[in-house]
Amino acid sequence: MSDVTLWFDVSDLVRHHGAWTGIQRVVAGFATGLQDCRDPFALRYCYFHRERGFVAMDATAVEDLIGGLHQVRDKPKRGWLDKFNALVRSTPTAYGDPFGPADLLMNCGLYTYKEEWRPLVAEILARKRIRYVGFVHDLMHADFPEWWSPREQTRIVGWYRFVFRHAATLICASAATRNDTERFLATEKLPRAPIVTTGLAGTLFPPPESGPSPAVGTGPIGPPYVLFVSTLETRKNHRLLFYLWRRLREQLGDARLPTLLFVGKKGHLIDDLLTELDNCRYLDGKIRWLQRVADTALAWLYRHSLFTVYPSLYEGWGLPVAESLAFGKYCIAANSGALAEVGGAFLDYHDPLDLPRALDLVTRAIVDPAYVAAREAEIARAYRPLSWQECARAATAGLASLPLSQAAPVVAVGTPV
Repeated sequence: MSDVTLWFDVSDLVRHHGAWTGIQRVVAGFATGLQDCRDPFALRYCYFHRERGFVAMDATAVEDLIGGLHQVRDKPKRGWLDKFNALVRSTPTAYGDPFGPADLLMNCGLYTYKEEWRPLVAEILARKRIRYVGFVHDLMHADFPEWWSPREQTRIVGWYRFVFRHAATLICASAATRNDTERFLATEKLPRAPIVTTGLAGTLFPPPESGPSPAVGTGPIGPPYVLFVSTLETRKNHRLLFYLWRRLREQLGDARLPTLLFVGKKGHLIDDLLTELDNCRYLDGKIRWLQRVADTALAWLYRHSLFTVYPSLYEGWGLPVAESLAFGKYCIAANSGALAEVGGAFLDYHDPLDLPRALDLVTRAIVDPAYVAAREAEIARAYRPLSWQECARAATAGLASLPLSQAAPVVAVGTPV
């Protein structure tokens, strides 16, 4: 199959602004991981431009893009957009693509092709007999609509309907997401494509550097603190930790209570909680919220935390849990979705709505440092993090068995997709 090219779509990196989320980490991780395990395919990169179609990019440009995003992830990225718009202008003006028959197009992004672009993308896939490889991050917008606005539900569920209609195969990070996908396909009466499960690597990208205490947010951060890395949105369950920290403050007092650090950007339906935090002055400073934290600073925060927490109501994977373990840090997490797949026996778990159980676990971790040290010794002894190369290898192994004839269905331009 050496004459078959695996095209990896980096559109979600080319168009990205601001701090990385899990989506950009996944795209960047697979983009680099595939370089070391491309067999049995020839590996190429591309991105989608609304005026030019799919544009090829060489590996050096992709490496520069990822490096540049890492360096300026908390600053405006206008220079990068200008650079790649110049690349587009140097290509032929005809709407086109670089694909050959029976090639594969792998896209690990989310909402990569806007709704008005999808008929043209579908026409290219069908005309060139391209085998589209879609990535399913999660289906929570369909399964838990209460966590998103109606507009966001429609936007993301519509994206996955497009992916499922056109995919020759699907990639899921976890068994939990695979089960959710199979149920959604059956409920929606959508085509049943083969599903490959890969897992996700738990290391920051690029590899973090060590250094002194970083100045982030309103000033330097110093121990002791407990770390929660996550976008602030309803499903991540920050409210449970707010209530829990208020109770801990009553029980332990300010002198014994470590600071709780929220690290992440503002997300969906979180204004009520932020108002409450403002009104109590973030528990008089016992809770802090840090945004636009670079990877080097985030690595420092992981290393110097007492432990980490992750009480999310549901996850398709849970990259911060894997990151915590990769840094050798004990984590207390919810038992929802795929989190137990990520953490295995190295974490202690609670139901995401069980405040008393979560309170017991966090209290023990604060007042009994020997327990945390013992758990972290076990992590150091036995935990082995996944690499992006291993995740990419699992993906290509599944793709290698895909029949050459299994391509996207023919969908005429202008047909609803």
